[in-house]
Amino acid sequence: MQSPRVALVIGLLDPHPDVDDRRRIASLTVWPTASEIQMGLMDRRDSVWTREESWLGRIMDRSQVLSSPLKEDFFHIADHIVDTDRRIREYLNQ
Repeated sequence: MQSPRVALVIGLLDPHPDVDDRRRIASLTVWPTASEIQMGLMDRRDSVWTREESWLGRIMDRSQVLSSPLKEDFFHIADHIVDTDRRIREYLNQ
């Protein structure tokens, strides 16, 4: 049986006000291992969230997030979500 997975989408605003579309969106998959919670960035084409782009904004590809100055912020927020949302923790700990 495959371990449970959670698909997260996290949106931030680019700090540069002169950018046309300041929305920066990352898609992540979260899953448990025997000793920890793992997270991985997803490419836009593999994200379950692409159908929501009309209101989210365009999802960044994995390589774009990795080279973004917002990369650490995306992971910090994802860690916070997993650490504080009881429903996600319970689901991942099945």
